[in-house]
Amino acid sequence: MFKSKYFWLHIGLILIAICVLIAIVFSLLGMYTHHGEKIPIPKLLELTVDRGTNLCEDAGFELIVSDSVFVVGQRGGTIIAQKS
Repeated sequence: MFKSKYFWLHIGLILIAICVLIAIVFSLLGMYTHHGEKIPIPKLLELTVDRGTNLCEDAGFELIVSDSVFVVGQRGGTIIAQKS
């Protein structure tokens, strides 16, 4: 069985098919996920929440306030941290 020419031919065809399938999947994933593209995010530190919301809406983003804290020396409603 393992010495058969057709057995090894089919094993080779299966390996080639697997390699081609993997190459197609990786190339399509790169196009689908826009790999390597970047979208600039506006710098919001030290801005008020209202100004930051307007700036984000102009850029096509949504500002989400996840926490509000009191920081000595900072005005109320000021953005003090940003996740990029």
